[in-house]
Amino acid sequence: MTERSVGGAHYYGCFKDGYSKFHRVFFITTKSEMADCLRKFLKEVKTAGRVTKGLLSDGGKEFNCEAVQKVLEEHSITQRLTMPCTPEQNGAAEQINHTLVESAHSMPHASGLPKELWAEACNTVVYILNRTEPKPLEGKMPLELWTGSYATLGHLCVFGTMLCTFLYRKAQVEPKE
Repeated sequence: MTERSVGGAHYYGCFKDGYSKFHRVFFITTKSEMADCLRKFLKEVKTAGRVTKGLLSDGGKEFNCEAVQKVLEEHSITQRLTMPCTPEQNGAAEQINHTLVESAHSMPHASGLPKELWAEACNTVVYILNRTEPKPLEGKMPLELWTGSYATLGHLCVFGTMLCTFLYRKAQVEPKE
């Protein structure tokens, strides 16, 4: 992203479970942090009672590096890299990336909030996607398949309303590390 987020992130990484379609997004300051994000995600996968057999990604250096290879070897996970300049080979990832980037730009703008809230917009989109998959599997949403708990929507509010504004102001007041 062109702007740093309120939390200082400049990039994001999004993982998607192939079975449940559950998404998990991480915000990072450098691409070299992706191996740590993968490690955290794999821990969450294990906690959820799932097994990861493979990772499909493009040939970007954030995934095609020694640190990520080490994490994959530790968990006996195979990696498939798409061919360069062929986003069609990883359509699901390209689709979520497109959705996240567009939302990260449009949601703060439409709400009259600063661009630095792009990470909060991405989090909001992932939160909603995990509860509203257009084609539910087994009649269940991704969150239900991932955690076993029912997903409710009654608590949702418009992005940029009082709660979001409160969180932004709070982050501005708190000292940054």
